[in-house]
Amino acid sequence: MSSTSYGPLAPHGVAATEDQRRPWAKADRGMVRGEVHDENAWALGGVAGHAGLFSTAQDLAVLCRTLLNGGTYGTTRILGPDAVAALLDPPGLGFGVDQPYFMGELAGRGAAGHTGFTGTSLVLDRATDTFLVLLANTVHPRRREGGSAPAPRPPPGWPARWPVPPDQAGHATGPRRISPMHEELRAALAGLLDGLPPKQAAQAVDRLIANYRGRTPTDAPVLRDRADVAAYAAYRMPATFEAVRAALTAFAARVPGWSPATHVDIGGGTGAATWATAATWEGHHSTVLDWAQPALDLGRELAAQILPDVTWQRQAIGEGLTVPAGTDLVTVSYVLGELRPEDRRAVVAAATAARTVVLIEPGTPDGYLRIREARTQLTEAGLHIVAPCPHSDTCPIVPGEDWCHFSARVSRSSLHRQVKGGSLPYEDEKFSYVAATTLDAAPAPARIIRKPQLRKGQVLLDLCTTNDKLQRTTVTKRHGTQYRAARDASWGDDWS
Repeated sequence: MSSTSYGPLAPHGVAATEDQRRPWAKADRGMVRGEVHDENAWALGGVAGHAGLFSTAQDLAVLCRTLLNGGTYGTTRILGPDAVAALLDPPGLGFGVDQPYFMGELAGRGAAGHTGFTGTSLVLDRATDTFLVLLANTVHPRRREGGSAPAPRPPPGWPARWPVPPDQAGHATGPRRISPMHEELRAALAGLLDGLPPKQAAQAVDRLIANYRGRTPTDAPVLRDRADVAAYAAYRMPATFEAVRAALTAFAARVPGWSPATHVDIGGGTGAATWATAATWEGHHSTVLDWAQPALDLGRELAAQILPDVTWQRQAIGEGLTVPAGTDLVTVSYVLGELRPEDRRAVVAAATAARTVVLIEPGTPDGYLRIREARTQLTEAGLHIVAPCPHSDTCPIVPGEDWCHFSARVSRSSLHRQVKGGSLPYEDEKFSYVAATTLDAAPAPARIIRKPQLRKGQVLLDLCTTNDKLQRTTVTKRHGTQYRAARDASWGDDWS
């Protein structure tokens, strides 16, 4: 942040602030440029705790990225986590938290920000790992009556993307685009627990957590009534949506230009995978199959007028299940672990009637083993693997020593934080998945199976590859464009 300092600064290259001349100004300073605008700070010599600091959009982008990274910029730690928490957690230290008057619709989910009298402001939205820097000037040539505090509202489609400097780790220092379907789902869930006693919601969530983490399969629906279903949707839908969307995105990258006309979501419950499919492709018809009528009813309610081309059908999940021949896409997300082994195999066998099958399970050792077993069943049925594996051979990971899983960032709404009892505006959903197809599609040459490790002048990538299976690759600065690509790479990305 070499362009950030107190004044006075040389006038060249510094924006003019205000024409301060009597009779309209308190001091007869002429056109203020390169000096603090605030009269009290000016009287103190230009250095004060409340005013006088000059900066640029690029320097402030570095500051925002550092704070959003928890105090690190690239590989360098600038602030400790406790210091960042003191700055950004309610009530904030030097930052206002969830202030709608200048944050607009970004307020309400842990956003932190700061404003300046002349019309400057910045907002850090930790829920989406994005920020906005606004260096406006509302007092030029003279301040208006009624004050100059900014009241920006996010434009349609926020966050948008614009060029900003990357940090030392290659991460963009500006916002990442959020799927419109993500925001539609958030809005649909917003009023879900209205009228449901908090104690009843908490009990339902606790029971669902025990079921979700348990190892005992069942032949009965996990979701029994409206309270169960509402708690489940608030507790699990955002995370399931992000995990399924990540898996579908990885598959879609291997079949550019292809989109399904028909989609069957087995055990889809309230329809999180159907929302994720709609976020990935358009123009298809989805059928949600589930044995819990309350889940189907709520799913239909949530999707009303947003996902109109969906059929919600009650169906036993297990032996006897069939999928119409020629179905383009089948998704089975977070279901296999709820089933007895014979029902699990029956569901996967039924799914192989489709051209493409995408299975998602929790990113636990047990979840991985279920995906591994299903993967074998899919290849034996004649489908080939296109994601995440770069091959259809036996998985090279030794069970019990490691497991293949990935991570999806989930932004938490106030409702999500309420039912989960958490304070952070985000969480990371770990998941395992496999995507298999009969389409003419080739997997990526390699897949990054761990979070890249950034070192000075080098990046360490743990890869699953076509030929050498599991390997660690070191990419250094001398690799040029490949090094820059490695700095930008994320856990779960293709690699070539």
